[in-house]
Amino acid sequence: MSPTAIPGNLILRNTYVAPPLLVYYPGAAAAYSLRNLTENNISVVRVRRDNDDAEQDFTATEVSDGTLAAWVGAGNNGFVRTWYDQSGNIKNATQSIVGNQPKVVDANQGLITENGKAALNFTGSQFFNTSVSLNNALISVFAVNTYNNVLRNSGFLGAQNSAQDFTYMIVNPGFVYFGNGSGSNYFAIDQRGLLSLETPVLTTAIAISSQNRQIFTNGNPSSVNTVNYSTGFTLRISSRDQPLNKPAQELIVYSSNQSTNRTGIEANINAYYSIYP
Repeated sequence: MSPTAIPGNLILRNTYVAPPLLVYYPGAAAAYSLRNLTENNISVVRVRRDNDDAEQDFTATEVSDGTLAAWVGAGNNGFVRTWYDQSGNIKNATQSIVGNQPKVVDANQGLITENGKAALNFTGSQFFNTSVSLNNALISVFAVNTYNNVLRNSGFLGAQNSAQDFTYMIVNPGFVYFGNGSGSNYFAIDQRGLLSLETPVLTTAIAISSQNRQIFTNGNPSSVNTVNYSTGFTLRISSRDQPLNKPAQELIVYSSNQSTNRTGIEANINAYYSIYP
């Protein structure tokens, strides 16, 4: 990859350093990550340690440099109560129920990582609620999480109606779904069995119009189709009923068509996480 493939990229001893994604591609409806997505050194997570239930905010630097793990302490677990929205819209992903909080520090292994980068581990019933309401038919989602050949409705991102009865959109590396919630009108691509298990995957799902959907896996087009799908839903990170069951690292959501910026956004994400060649 050439140095000009990512705007503003720095080269230090032949190592590419991804610049803050939202500096070059602003306007996200919500943005969650354990790295800095802006130039501000803001808190990215609020963590609870299980030995005394104390809570504290941590920046991306404090997550990666050992500060978070040291605060949690040897032999203790650290769970995320809040995954802060870096878009500026204050759409923080929260979970107050301790049994439903994903883990970021493990008592045995320390900071949870995938490909050497910090991750949140969703196992069992872990999920986040958000206040992100998407009513626009133009939606672009960029998700980084570890692939597991799970039930197709297990996903990193679930978008549900106000009653949280139906899932309208699921983004999971093996299965991406756009639907109207009734099961009678949907578009899905099932790649389970085609991807390498237990590895991070970058999944992109874009709604170009009210009926045009495009899906990309690790930058490669997977499918294009036309189908109506419902709008007016609230994001849920990991499904309450069929959870992700694997580590996740980043989720960027735009309520707009980011087709023209797609390759740049994907290049920025991949430069940091080293997901594919």
